[in-house]
Amino acid sequence: MSAEYTPGPWKGEKYCVWAGDKYVAGVQTGNGSDEQRANCMLIAAAPALLEVLQELIRLADDGAYIDLADQEATPISRRLRQAIKEARNE
Repeated sequence: MSAEYTPGPWKGEKYCVWAGDKYVAGVQTGNGSDEQRANCMLIAAAPALLEVLQELIRLADDGAYIDLADQEATPISRRLRQAIKEARNE
């Protein structure tokens, strides 16, 4: 992919995703349902999820041992868990 995506952070509001005052996406499925809101939050979390996954790959490529089971062991574990919570709107 040659084009860059709109930089994050993105925020889900109702059924739209925003990057500051820039409209990024709207969720049309679900007709106002909880599923529609959950889809919106998942889309809004995409930049944070991508960032932490790219960092995880960089660490692994550098040969780092990464203990994801221990939430307090590494900053990357905490960031990964936080990004997942945001994607799940927890």
